[in-house]
Amino acid sequence: MGGSLILEQSALGEGSTFLLRLPLFKELGGKIETIQKASTRSENIFSDLKILVVDDSQDNQDLICKFLEQTGAQMTTASDGAQALEKVAHSDFDIILLDIQMPKVDGYQTIKKLREGGKKMPIIALTAHALKEERLKAIRFGFNTYVTKPIDRNLLIQSIGQLTNIVQNKPKF
Repeated sequence: MGGSLILEQSALGEGSTFLLRLPLFKELGGKIETIQKASTRSENIFSDLKILVVDDSQDNQDLICKFLEQTGAQMTTASDGAQALEKVAHSDFDIILLDIQMPKVDGYQTIKKLREGGKKMPIIALTAHALKEERLKAIRFGFNTYVTKPIDRNLLIQSIGQLTNIVQNKPKF
């Protein structure tokens, strides 16, 4: 998650002291991304967005929803592609966060059915695979972008902002 864990001291039979650091901002090329700065404040930058989070891991669903709760987004979850297709059939979503590897109906099958059904909303692939080939495959299948696990909160928020045109420009620092 972009932080560090340092063993400060340890004594046999007494215990250990660790220092855990988690960044609030992620520096990219000497500049702080707009959305990252905005997402650390209490602003409801996604207050008008309806987001569908599709992941077979309840822990991942909870983590993603936790990452996005301060943005004001309205979140709905699904545990597999079949549930996602059912929820999309009965509700309009502004963006979908879709895990690629799931039982029953995986992310590739799900996006194929969504795109064949005329659904044009942005869809972000969520996966543990960071290989360039996997990214290209996801884009070929119709995903708009690709975010690897473990999920980087700032990158996720930035990607959502860019795909929904909420965040278009980066400030010059």
